[in-house]
Amino acid sequence: MNMKIKRLFWILLLALVPGSVLAAGSMPTAIRIGTLYASTGPFSSPSMSQFHGLQFWAKQVNSQGGVFVKRYGKRIPVKLIAYDDQSKTS
Repeated sequence: MNMKIKRLFWILLLALVPGSVLAAGSMPTAIRIGTLYASTGPFSSPSMSQFHGLQFWAKQVNSQGGVFVKRYGKRIPVKLIAYDDQSKTS
């Protein structure tokens, strides 16, 4: 089941990135990607490993100059916008 959650996460992420770039009229300085994670509580173990994986991915992408956006003909860096929900469901 954990693999299904990861796969769904990446599918949603890849679906949202192009839409967020194309919605802007002028060229963005960064592609902002929002994420939730839990640093404490019952969900912290899987959440933190996935969050660190996302940070690693962003670092690797940015080390190559960012994500290539065909519309602008150049690479745009990725910026993670993270919120720690501390395993609170409300």
